[in-house]
Amino acid sequence: MHFLSKLALNSSVSSKVQYLRYFSSNVRTTKLFINGQFVESKTNEWIDLKNPATNELVTRVPKSTDAEMEAAVSAADNAFKTWSKTSVLTRQQTMFKLQALIKQNLKRLTDSITEEQGKTTIDAEGDVFRGLQVVEHACSVTSLLLGETMPSIAKDMDSYSLRLPLGATNELVTRVPKSTDAEMEAAVSAADNAFKTWSKTSVLTRQQTMFKLQALIKQNMKRLTDSITEEQGKTTIDAEGDVFRGLQVVEHACSVTSLLLGETMPSIAKDMDSYSLRLPLGVCAGITPFNFPAMIPLWMFPIALVSGNTYVLKPSERDPGAAMIFMEMLEEAGVPPGVVNVIHGQHKAVDFICDHPKIQAISFVGSDTAGKYIYARGSANGKRVQSNMGAKNHGVIMPDANKDHALNQLAGAAFGAAGQRCMALSTAVFVGETKEWINDLVEKAKKLKVNAGHIP
Repeated sequence: MHFLSKLALNSSVSSKVQYLRYFSSNVRTTKLFINGQFVESKTNEWIDLKNPATNELVTRVPKSTDAEMEAAVSAADNAFKTWSKTSVLTRQQTMFKLQALIKQNLKRLTDSITEEQGKTTIDAEGDVFRGLQVVEHACSVTSLLLGETMPSIAKDMDSYSLRLPLGATNELVTRVPKSTDAEMEAAVSAADNAFKTWSKTSVLTRQQTMFKLQALIKQNMKRLTDSITEEQGKTTIDAEGDVFRGLQVVEHACSVTSLLLGETMPSIAKDMDSYSLRLPLGVCAGITPFNFPAMIPLWMFPIALVSGNTYVLKPSERDPGAAMIFMEMLEEAGVPPGVVNVIHGQHKAVDFICDHPKIQAISFVGSDTAGKYIYARGSANGKRVQSNMGAKNHGVIMPDANKDHALNQLAGAAFGAAGQRCMALSTAVFVGETKEWINDLVEKAKKLKVNAGHIP
């Protein structure tokens, strides 16, 4: 199955919505997600997404128009007004639902990642699982937000204490639109409008969505990993890891009640007490890379949502399938329209996010060049920006190392996911007699197989 972008507009959408539009050549397109709706982009600029392994066209990703990007930010901005005031428990519920939906759709996500990004199924699963872990973390909101003061934990209650080319076959999977200006503007507008209510939803209510999301991710694990493998090219095992790492963040989001804790300091002076509160910012945005299409989006929106913010996400145009599956899960988890919105595109979409006045904060993961650009442009516009950029890892092999174990670990660290990850080992330093192992490492590397993610 193939998945495309969702732009959330102000009406609810059935989870059975048709995500793909076929051109005369039967090539699918990736939609936008703005204000609770999957929307076909009105752009005239499209990015052909091909399976990294087969070069087959998987989908066409739109370059969101200015209006489309503006719509996404506006939707998140509007949603913030209410979402930020939603009780912690209410926001927590969305994370529980999202967690469940990611699990339910694991294969779908991993298949999407493998197809669009080229990861093996195992890597794609890891991609999803890592992201799922964050969703699950968000489920612990009641403990994470602990503080002396916790406002609005429930109503009237405060507490004080595209599709892309198939990664392995190069078969066309889908077409991803470049969102139009109107579509991007609609996404922001939806988020802006949704904020009015989402920010007022109790923390525990938001927390419940994380628990639901956690369950959904687990239930859909195969769906997610299949998507990752198909779009990104990862092996099934890598795709599962992708999902599981993200799942851990979802689970972390479940602890939002402790994460959002404020502080109380009584009697700092005569007849004077002091207390602090943690309040949502408003519309936030995320820009994610191609190599972890499940994990990295799950690093971002679960914590933002459970904290009362609304969101505009721009996933990689090379493998947006997993992100679109997450949008479907969020809808099923009970997240209101406009709270999360998706736009597609490249440089223009990035500039739109950096420049839009209603977007308060930006999270980015990717290359050094892009990260420095986004940090500079976003910061210049008064936004909070976090840029997580490239890394370089080294391995040092000491004389007392276990040879077989060390060589296996070196090969896996260097060539896993084809080395297309920031933690990939690019340099090995052999100390003393271990220098004699280099030829053995070369032979081990030569035995590695390169194939479609679904093939052992």
